[in-house]
Amino acid sequence: MSRKTKIITVTIISLVVFLMLFTAYLVAKFGGFITGGTSISCGCTSDESCDDNDPCTEDICLYPENCYASRCIHIEKEECKIEK
Repeated sequence: MSRKTKIITVTIISLVVFLMLFTAYLVAKFGGFITGGTSISCGCTSDESCDDNDPCTEDICLYPENCYASRCIHIEKEECKIEK
């Protein structure tokens, strides 16, 4: 491979790596809004937002203060459990 070809190859690879890192930075910093990726979607913000309309479950929002970590859990109530 000639010297000119090596320089062009290294330049192209460096450019691709830079663009990948820059895109990853934008996604991490702005949640995908800048790059057209996914928008931020919180799991839940309160116990009420976890309501599944099932009277036999207690609906709980874990970590409502953290959009990325928040999750709904549904715990079966004792009075609704069937004896086995």
